[in-house]
Amino acid sequence: MAVMIVYNLVMFFSIRDGSFLSYVIYILFFALSQLALKGIGAQYIWGEWPLWNNYSFLVLVGLATAALLIFSVQFLNLSRYLPGMRYFILGLATVALPASLLPFLTGYATAVRIVNIYALILPVLVICIAIWIARKGYVPAQYYIFAFLFFFAGAMIFSAAARGWLPANIWTANAMLSGSAVQVVLLSLGLGSRINGLRLEKENAQAATIETQENLLRVFHRFVPRQFIEHLKVDRIEELRLGDHIEQEMTVCFCDVRSFTTLSESMTPNENFAFINELLSALSPIIASHSGFIDKYIGDAIMALFPDPGSAFDAAAEKQTTLHKKNAESAWKHTDREIRIGVGLHHGALMLGTVGETERMDTTVISDAVNIASRVESLTKKLGAEILLTEAVYSNLIERQKDQCRRLGPMRLKGKEANIVLYDCFAALEESTRANRLDFRTAFEEATGSLEKQEFQVAGQKFKDLLRLDPSDRTVEILAARIARLQ
Repeated sequence: MAVMIVYNLVMFFSIRDGSFLSYVIYILFFALSQLALKGIGAQYIWGEWPLWNNYSFLVLVGLATAALLIFSVQFLNLSRYLPGMRYFILGLATVALPASLLPFLTGYATAVRIVNIYALILPVLVICIAIWIARKGYVPAQYYIFAFLFFFAGAMIFSAAARGWLPANIWTANAMLSGSAVQVVLLSLGLGSRINGLRLEKENAQAATIETQENLLRVFHRFVPRQFIEHLKVDRIEELRLGDHIEQEMTVCFCDVRSFTTLSESMTPNENFAFINELLSALSPIIASHSGFIDKYIGDAIMALFPDPGSAFDAAAEKQTTLHKKNAESAWKHTDREIRIGVGLHHGALMLGTVGETERMDTTVISDAVNIASRVESLTKKLGAEILLTEAVYSNLIERQKDQCRRLGPMRLKGKEANIVLYDCFAALEESTRANRLDFRTAFEEATGSLEKQEFQVAGQKFKDLLRLDPSDRTVEILAARIARLQ
């Protein structure tokens, strides 16, 4: 038992679990009660003290009982499994403490009767409680049951031998001590199982907390792009502060549904939302697949940012190709009309950061590049183009991408004093149409060059010639009509 006392004390100081301390106190008082019963305590520990020697066994049993009841409350985790019974058991422990002094107050016989009542009630009570808790799946309760079955069996054998019901021999004389030794070992194993269970519960709770945080993070990133946070050089969301910002060069992409107002008038509000979500669900993944991220949805429009012009170019072409395919297959669930979008690209310096106030922040991009990309997109309908890009984007493309563009020349953007050179991208058109655009690109750029020099008559003739060669070229048709009005 001395070994178990030391072991459980070490465990208590290591992990600070109160059940180990109450168990040590129980073992200590129980061991002293056995020493008192055999006369060893009087002989070697407290000496010749008649009054104490007469009552020491009952006093120590009472103290051991109180410690055992407190230990049982902790060990069986009654606060979780049987909260009401917890208070009852603690009440019995409270009664057991002053009851240990009864031998001095009422005499030996009365004290023995009270101890016998406890001895009849407690075994049945604690084992029934332990069985009920064990059925709930609490493994340490199983150790508790067997530990006390061995102890109570030893106590009954010892008591029966003392009353002459069983022969007195070395086995019956040491039955209680043997039962208590097995009890101590099993309860120590049970404490180890309890600690492992608590550790597992803690790990599961930590895992659940981490999972909850990850879920919250995923929900958060549905509203604020992860890439936006990364660009701000912030490791964790909670580190984001109002006014955090960074300046860098990126490519801005605007895309918008053409004639959406007319389209939406034929739909109910629910159908409008369903259609917009269907459209955005088809286009948004394309942005991510080309290293871009969506800064914001603006009704039926998307504003996205890309690290370089080449990625934005390929994403814009793929978006148009995807749209053509769905139109050809009549794959839209909420409308039978063809859906067309315009895409505008511009590359330049911009500021990414947080704006608002301490209780309500939002991420945003502030830059003239954003305005230019928006204005460029608005020209796609006026020029009959699917994708328009600025000189800043075109000059950073690789040859494969440049070969799918033609120069439109300087164009006036709304709200801008200086003209911006634009290029028309035909990468997403049908193969035969792309071939025509490529074949007639030189002639087209000569026509736009004449227009840039304000040689309207020459430019007009060139556009008419191009229109005869390719009547499907809507951009040429629009520019030819514009020159005709100027003449």
